[in-house]
Parts: sequence; C-alpha cells; structure tokens
Amino acid sequence: MKFSRYTVTAAGGPINFFAGTIVRLDAAQYRRRRLALAEVSKDGDGHYVGTIKTRVTFKAGETFEVAGDLPKAFFGVVSAEPGGETLADLAFMARRPAKKSKRKASKASATADQDDAVTADQGDAVTADQGDAVEALI
Repeated sequence: MKFSRYTVTAAGGPINFFAGTIVRLDAAQYRRRRLALAEVSKDGDGHYVGTIKTRVTFKAGETFEVAGDLPKAFFGVVSAEPGGETLADLAFMARRPAKKSKRKASKASATADQDDAVTADQGDAVTADQGDAVEALI
C-alpha cells in the first residue's frame, strides 16, 4: 500500500479525518490516537498503520501519511513538503504556464488569420483584374 506524506499548514489549522481512512503514524502519533484506530499493524520502519474508526485530528505543523487520494477540501490546508507550498498553490502554479501558452497560441492563430485575410483579398483582386481583361477581349 502506497502512502503519501503531508504537513498541515499554519493557515489551514486542524484538519479531521473520519472513519475508513487508512493512515500511517509514528509512535508518538499512535499513542495519542490509538483509541480512534482499528486494525492496527506495525510496519518494518516502526510506524503504525491503521484504519480510523472515529474522528482523528491533525494540528497545524503536524506531518501525517494517508493511503490513497487526499480529499480536495484539504488542498488549501496541507503541503506535500514540510514548510512548502500547499497543494492548491502547486495546482495553481501548474496551470499558469498552460494559460500563457494558450494566449500565445491564440495570438499566433490571430496573426495567421490576418495573413489568410490578406491573401484572400489579394486573390480577389487578381481575379477581378483577370475578369476585366477577359471582358475587354470579348
């Protein structure tokens, strides 16, 4: 089972996990939360893996590991790295370059549209001149 490590940010305050969430805790965290966990086992690193059976709270600055995906509601209050950017900040920064490239692409397509318009106008002018020449011959 793969666990992802997160740290609660100071701005986020405490967060709660409810029944069914699988967490991996160190010995100190386990001692404080042992009554709220079910199916606890100890892994080779000395950490305790268990399923939450009642609400478990993690305070600001506390690091925890959870199995599976983190609920989106926590993206603004947890960081993947201790003292780092929140997941919401990282997601925002990841989207920013994509928006810039869309703008560049739209400017490039606008320029291409203008080039096509000039070519079309020139083509119409040539056709009109050729039509006048044909009429003169008739």
